[in-house]
Amino acid sequence: MTHQNQIHHTKALDAARKGELAITALIGLYINRSCGTDCIPVGRVIGTKGTKTLILQPIESKLINKEDLKFNVGGFAAHCENQSEQRYEHNLVGEPFEFKIYKNDHYTWKEPETK
Repeated sequence: MTHQNQIHHTKALDAARKGELAITALIGLYINRSCGTDCIPVGRVIGTKGTKTLILQPIESKLINKEDLKFNVGGFAAHCENQSEQRYEHNLVGEPFEFKIYKNDHYTWKEPETK
């Protein structure tokens, strides 16, 4: 199954895509995918291939301070008053995969084919 998702526009990704920053400068950074208002951690950049491909190590993230967050229930969903105080633990999992950087209106990525 193939999925396409947007990733967040970051100054570093934009600069690397335009050639203003070496793609290797992205090593050590994390990539998130967004779908609507959801932000989902995808992986950590562990290497590069050529000038437009990142090698990502998948990650799993766990919220570690849920009890400290203040939610107001109502409307479509609850709203978190202190969203900026969320803290996560990130663990490396699975096999690394390639992530090609290209630009139309959005950065996109495709998950590896699964059978």
